[in-house]
Amino acid sequence: TSVEGKIPTEIGSTNLLRKTAVNTENLKLFGKTDTTVSVVEKDRHQVYKLVVSGSNNAGAYFNGNNDYYNLVKDRNYTFSFWVLTNKDKNFNMSSLGHIQAVNTNSDKVGSDSLHQHTTPVYSTNVIKANTWTKVWCTFKATSNSYFKPYFWYLKAGDEIYIYDMMLNEGKVPLSYTPAPEDTISQISSLSSELKQ
Repeated sequence: TSVEGKIPTEIGSTNLLRKTAVNTENLKLFGKTDTTVSVVEKDRHQVYKLVVSGSNNAGAYFNGNNDYYNLVKDRNYTFSFWVLTNKDKNFNMSSLGHIQAVNTNSDKVGSDSLHQHTTPVYSTNVIKANTWTKVWCTFKATSNSYFKPYFWYLKAGDEIYIYDMMLNEGKVPLSYTPAPEDTISQISSLSSELKQ
């Protein structure tokens, strides 16, 4: 029916993508090609700013979960974030919405260890320029793996602003929260500072 898929039918989870708070420490977790990534304030939000200087396979990826296998085979996941672009951008596997579910172990499915997931379903095909938009994609893990989001296949002159990256279990994007591991780490850090 026309309502199907629009009403949440499953409960999601907490943020499964670690170290998503926008700050200079987590900035170090970005890999990039022909792109600079910085932390800036934009429209009252602390965001990551990507400025692309190259035109072939340019962009950035986020390593918050590198080798942290927390995707479970045959479960659905949703990756969402807020984005602002200076040009209309396609949102799909060949552009700003490229994702990887990585499994380099012997239990991977098939020979592609970087894409251990079904074809993602995207919230929109095009991200309109100069408008903050929450976008997301859903996919199913085909093996136990770890998640790596890419902001990739971009062109020279592209400026992309991103914040509130969220990976949750289920097919419905949830409101942003930090990963529980990040909150525990912050509490431990504050506790040790108080003891000193």
